Amino acid sequence: MVRLAGPGFQTDQHRPEADLDPALPQGAGAARRLRGTGPMTVPANRKALLAKSAIAVKQLGIEEADFRDLLEARYGARSRTKLSDDQLVDLVEHFRSQGFRPAKKARARRPSATPGARASSGMLSKIRALWISGWHLGVVRDRSDEALSAWARNVTRVERAEWQHGEDAMKVVEGLKDFLSREAGVAWNEWGFAGRPPEGLRPAMRDRLAVLAAQGRKLHELGRFETGDAFYVAAAIGRTARPKDHYPPRLDELSAEELDRVIAAFGRRIRRAEGIPEDRAGHG
Repeated sequence: MVRLAGPGFQTDQHRPEADLDPALPQGAGAARRLRGTGPMTVPANRKALLAKSAIAVKQLGIEEADFRDLLEARYGARSRTKLSDDQLVDLVEHFRSQGFRPAKKARARRPSATPGARASSGMLSKIRALWISGWHLGVVRDRSDEALSAWARNVTRVERAEWQHGEDAMKVVEGLKDFLSREAGVAWNEWGFAGRPPEGLRPAMRDRLAVLAAQGRKLHELGRFETGDAFYVAAAIGRTARPKDHYPPRLDELSAEELDRVIAAFGRRIRRAEGIPEDRAGHG
């Protein structure tokens, strides 16, 4: 595994990042108050995430105090209700990496989605961002929304991605992450950098860095990087993000937007090496 590192890597604990997409609204899908003075409502997909995390804690035999310590170390909160949707997704995926296996139960397909049951805009943006990450990794050859919808349909049996229920959207997110892990070597649940992961590193930044790590490995395999050495790849990220700087910045100095630009730049190098036309959004 490529281990990216820069001297003094630190977490940006005060920057609320969006998962792989700088335009992603913060706290998307969190509980919102209805118009007027009515009670709080929680979107169906958030309820599902909270339920899965509770089942995982019980299934894995995690003590309450240990669970709250885990939440504080990873997210800076001691209650799962304080986590954003993206953080809840990350928490469930962490439990999966520890052996959690949610029970599968049959459910009847609802004839149509109701507004309260639809996936949040943040979740749909996450799906789109993962699909584009596949394009930048060279494993998705058709970046169009139509191709994404066709892929999602094979996973959820729902005709278009934007019509999906919250549970369907979760299936697509998990399926896309599995696909990118299998086909592009993205290690979502492993720390691919030197030293220990910084406390409180947000899932959004960790996902970006996981994609960059996989891109670095691929560029080395394609002969576009001289080496897969961690410091070489980290320096390449810094130089690409801030080409006018005299010295490459540390990775913890880069913003989400800068990391997104590096992912796109590395993606262009991968596609050139593999002969994938830049303007191609068709199959191939």
